[in-house]
Amino acid sequence: MNNSSTSELAKQNNHKRFKKSALIYIASLGIGFLTGCAMVLHKNGTIHLSTNTLIIGTSLLTLCLYVLTVVWYRSMDEFEQTSFNEAGNIAFHTGFLAFPWFILNELGVFPPLDAIVLLFVMSTVFVIYYYGKKFL
Repeated sequence: MNNSSTSELAKQNNHKRFKKSALIYIASLGIGFLTGCAMVLHKNGTIHLSTNTLIIGTSLLTLCLYVLTVVWYRSMDEFEQTSFNEAGNIAFHTGFLAFPWFILNELGVFPPLDAIVLLFVMSTVFVIYYYGKKFL
C-alpha cells in the first residue's frame, strides 16, 4: 500500500468519525433540550406529569446519553481520547473549587452555591479544554 492510499483511507476514517461524533452530539443536545423543555412546561403547569413519570423519563434519557457517550468514546482515535480524558480530569478538579466556596458560605462571605452553576462551570471548562486541544 502506498502513502497516497493510506492517506486517503485515513481521511475517509476521519470523515466517518466526524460524522458519527456530530450525530451523537446533536442527538445529545436534542435529548437535553427535550428534557429541559419538559421540566419547564411541568413547572409552569402547562403539562401535567407525575413526579414518577419525570423521574423515569429523566432516568431513561440519562441512560441514552450514557450509551451515546460510550459509543462516541469508542469511535475516537487515541489523540481524541487523550484530550477527552484530560478535559474530564481538569473539569473534575474544577469541581473542587466548590469546597472553599461552601466554607466561605458558612462564614457568611459568599452566597450559597447553586449546583447547576457548578455543573455549568465544570461543563464549560471541559468543553473549552477539549475543543481547544482538539482544534488548536
